[in-house]
Amino acid sequence: MHGSWSRQSVGRVVAAALCAVTALATARDNGPYSLTGHARLGFLLTSNAYDAAGRRLYASARDGVYEIDTRTAKVVGQIGRVSGAGSLAFSAKQRELYLLSLHEDRLRVIDVDTRKVVRSFDGPAWFNVFYDASRDELYYLRADTRAVRVADRTDGHTIATFNLDGYPSFVLMDPERRRVLVRLADRDLIQVIDTTERAITVSWPITADGQSAMAVDDTGRRVFVSSGTQLKLLNGQSGKEMGRIKVGDQVRSIVYDPATSLVAALWSQNQISISRLGTLGLDAVQTIDARAVVRQLFLDPESHAILATATLAEDDKMGVNTNTSPTSGLRTSSLLTLRYR
Repeated sequence: MHGSWSRQSVGRVVAAALCAVTALATARDNGPYSLTGHARLGFLLTSNAYDAAGRRLYASARDGVYEIDTRTAKVVGQIGRVSGAGSLAFSAKQRELYLLSLHEDRLRVIDVDTRKVVRSFDGPAWFNVFYDASRDELYYLRADTRAVRVADRTDGHTIATFNLDGYPSFVLMDPERRRVLVRLADRDLIQVIDTTERAITVSWPITADGQSAMAVDDTGRRVFVSSGTQLKLLNGQSGKEMGRIKVGDQVRSIVYDPATSLVAALWSQNQISISRLGTLGLDAVQTIDARAVVRQLFLDPESHAILATATLAEDDKMGVNTNTSPTSGLRTSSLLTLRYR
């Protein structure tokens, strides 16, 4: 439902061997999830797009796009060799990936079945691209500009442009409700874009406090939002707060499983808090230490597993990495699997 927010474009910015995981999860009350898999991917990802139904994760890197089978946690292969691959979006309907470059104003469209670039057209470098399934259109946003550009997915021509009331920090696509939710970094607002009107129709008050993350339930009646060290539950129609729960630090990624009523919230880089959505709000269930710098969470709706992309320090075979921290020296991305039991 939502596209991935590339670190580079917001201005901050092969086979995988499965690694054994021993005692990497800490849980309260013997919770529903356990960390059972940790696979090094062999490249450092820039952005990603998730095909939940196909159980595929597509990741852009400096030399192109990689396809990962999330059932086996293995890299299937490389699709589309593009130098400086940036933000990535996926259309399940069209079976296409939309890839922006970091170094040229070009968007490339990749057919995921043939694994080939089928067309390209003008697209803004260092932006984030999002696919709107309700209108078959592309949205371009970036954290240092208030401008929103809506473009045609077939040839890239601009359909509409308008401005937000602040700078975006998180974008949540909600095609079933024909809307886009945009969290602002410099204003205490979530702005709701009507994709039919291609315009902002309402703004919800929410404290802009640190990291941004959002998720919506399957009915659209509830939206989960980060707010400092709080995970808040909002009414999906009015934006009114319905509940909250405190986590250890600022929330960076959220996923919700409607089949289990469980919400996973990533905080402090490696901690994942699990809460249960009940009639009275959110109740804490479990906390997991991922023991890696986790970037984003995904849900496998079939197995109910939580998947997570993370960053690890590479093995120091040449004496290059004097610091083994994942945030310094040579790095690689990895895929974590938290099995639901």
